[in-house]
Amino acid sequence: MHRPQTNRVEDAEVHGHVVQVGQVHGDLVVGAGAGQAPALTPLREADPVRLGVHRPIRLGDDTSMPDYVPRDIDPELRSLVGEAAEAGGFVLVVGGSSVGKTRSLFEALRAVVPDWSLAHPSGEQWLTGLDRVVVWLDELQQYLNGRDGLTASDVRDLLGRGVIVVATLWPHYYDTYTRTTQTVEDDRFAFERELLKLATVVRLGTDFTAAETERAQKAATHDDRLRHALEAKDFGVAQVLAAAPQIVHRWENASGYARAVLTAAMDCVLLGAQQPVPAEVFRAAAPGYCTPAERAGAPPDWFEKALAYAT
Repeated sequence: MHRPQTNRVEDAEVHGHVVQVGQVHGDLVVGAGAGQAPALTPLREADPVRLGVHRPIRLGDDTSMPDYVPRDIDPELRSLVGEAAEAGGFVLVVGGSSVGKTRSLFEALRAVVPDWSLAHPSGEQWLTGLDRVVVWLDELQQYLNGRDGLTASDVRDLLGRGVIVVATLWPHYYDTYTRTTQTVEDDRFAFERELLKLATVVRLGTDFTAAETERAQKAATHDDRLRHALEAKDFGVAQVLAAAPQIVHRWENASGYARAVLTAAMDCVLLGAQQPVPAEVFRAAAPGYCTPAERAGAPPDWFEKALAYAT
């Protein structure tokens, strides 16, 4: 009879998969290996669109960013960034869709810490080993997933190493995460709430204030897009600049199948989807948004054409 093979491990640290058969002597630490660290970009060279700033409305051939209209929150925001540069800090801008929160945060960083480097991690990338950089977390909800997402412990570690953590978040997410519950069993967002307690929150309203509108009017003398945004009646200035009316127009003028895919995507967001949704989910869901006639007469390539329009 052959003796079973065994692994003798003494005082070891193992990263990755391991199966131990037999005796373990001393301390054994088993854990996942370090993931890929996010690439660092000099702030002066950072592309605002890649960081989440909406592509601007197009009038003619001009595709450049409109002139930045200073917001009333700018002095507070820039002061907080300056304080964070001294000893680490977590600054969170809370505001609705297309109101200018990402652009305001980007401009604050360029004004206060232009010589710093910026890390823009994906959900899978680790934030360990970063020192004195800006960690950019636009749409913070994408990084949160209870104990499996970004946690307060992670952020404390970053702040302890002089990192500036900046993030944006929609109000309904912030309110959902910070709402207290009656029982521990019902507390789905305890980890998110603990993390958000570390942030200094700056709120940005939906509409331009009177002072912001006056500043926009002065800038509009040499920017047709600002002039157009100021003349819009159904949307705020920031929303028009972020092409929100064009997005609505695209939905309204879509075919029944494309509109169904777009509506399914919006409902996924409303239901709390925080990660990319597979295309097959939309293929299965979209027929529920179509009329009986559309479902009966759907051509073989209805989904491929609808997805191409939606993206």
